[in-house]
Order: sequence, then structure tokens, then C-alpha cells
Amino acid sequence: AARAGLALVVDAPPLPAPVHVDVDMWEQIVLNLLSNAFKHTFAGGITVTVRAVGPHAELTVRDTGTGIPPEEVPRLFERFRQVPGRRARTHEGSGV
Repeated sequence: AARAGLALVVDAPPLPAPVHVDVDMWEQIVLNLLSNAFKHTFAGGITVTVRAVGPHAELTVRDTGTGIPPEEVPRLFERFRQVPGRRARTHEGSGV
């Protein structure tokens, strides 16, 4: 992020209790979200937050990137989906 001139903010205070996750899947999901944010953000930054929501944890990744057009939101979780014509640093992805 620093090399690209982007701010990276991680706001993840300790949770009040442990949250059970599949560590491998958690890592893959977080890295995919960060990768997508970085891929489509050219100015500004990326913010990652983790908060307790009842007995669960909620992860949020926000960026100042190109965004997702409303008509593409229903297709958001299709594997390997790329929004046509969007500016990006790279074109590969894991499809998660």
C-alpha cells in the first residue's frame, strides 16, 4: 500500500471473547478482500475493521477505489467474476 501511495488503516481492537474460525478460509477471504481493494484503488486508501457483533466478529474492508456498479452486485459472489471495463492493477483472481 505504501509503495502505491495508499493509506492502509487496520482498526481491529481485541475482541471480548475468542471467535472460532477456519483459519485457512479466514486467511484466504481476508487476503482476497484486501487484494481486490488494492487492485481497484488508485488514490486514497483501504480501511480494515473488525468488531464484535454479539458472539460473532464482523470484518469490513472499505476502500476509495472504483466501486461496484449496482447492476453487478447480484453477481458479486460468482467465481472469477470481473466487472467489464473497470480499471485495475491486475486481472487475475482466486474467485473467492
